[in-house]
Amino acid sequence: MASVSIIIPVYNESESLVKLTERIDKACNESNLIYEIIFIDEHSDDNTLEILNFLQKSYPISFFLKVGVRGKAQSLLEGFTHAIYPYISMIDGDLQYPPEAIPGMVKMLDSVDVVVANRKERKTSLIRKITSHGFRFIFGTLLHDLHCDIQSGLKVFKKETLRHISLSPTPWTFDTEFLIKLKKSGYIIGNYDILFSERKYGTSNVKLIPSILEIGLVALKLKFQQSKFFYFTQKGHRQERVGFYYNGQKYKTYTSLSPSESAFFQLSRGQASLGLFMVVAFGVALLRHWRSTILL
Repeated sequence: MASVSIIIPVYNESESLVKLTERIDKACNESNLIYEIIFIDEHSDDNTLEILNFLQKSYPISFFLKVGVRGKAQSLLEGFTHAIYPYISMIDGDLQYPPEAIPGMVKMLDSVDVVVANRKERKTSLIRKITSHGFRFIFGTLLHDLHCDIQSGLKVFKKETLRHISLSPTPWTFDTEFLIKLKKSGYIIGNYDILFSERKYGTSNVKLIPSILEIGLVALKLKFQQSKFFYFTQKGHRQERVGFYYNGQKYKTYTSLSPSESAFFQLSRGQASLGLFMVVAFGVALLRHWRSTILL
């Protein structure tokens, strides 16, 4: 039976917490999905903590006060450290994302490593639609070949993926950095369509223009940042390492050498000699052409 830790960052979300918890519980029980809910509270000044304390008596809930810097990204990172199950889900606390999608997304982890909720809005303005699709295309598809909703607040993924990537997001760039680094590490990303609802409770903390600029700069930075190697092994093979992922590509090397020590970044004597010969030959030819031009 599958089990999932559901991480929910909250700040003054008292109006939605009861309905959110009830819907999660119903969806997971109907799907025979074992779950826990971990709330990370950004020092709310309403009665959020009182409600969580009340809900904890009836549901598998734990909640923690935020320790680090402000922002959703840090709340998620702190929530991950408390997760006890092999699958992790992250979802916002305002009920714009349907918690009923979580069991279906968990099932997809049989064939992929992370599932991203692809938002389909019932009603949206043309300007918002153009902005949203343009943002995804430029910073996701064009720069990083990501074919998913890169800023979706609902994701489900295998906990083990966190061991192979290091994250240092700014307050609004967790999603972009997380997906880009997973893809570069060779993990498979899947999509799950959902209906995205209008906000009914609380107020949004997102500052649109600053967050877009922040996300765009990080996406550009990650495009040119040197990738790290993610090693993998193969059952039944005598070598400790069979290969590695680099920039999302899989390389089978069947060697215990690191890539920097292997032919991946090293030239053989023959290759080096040939390269040196070509450079010298090109230089001689260029010099002769230059001299003949001057004499003419």
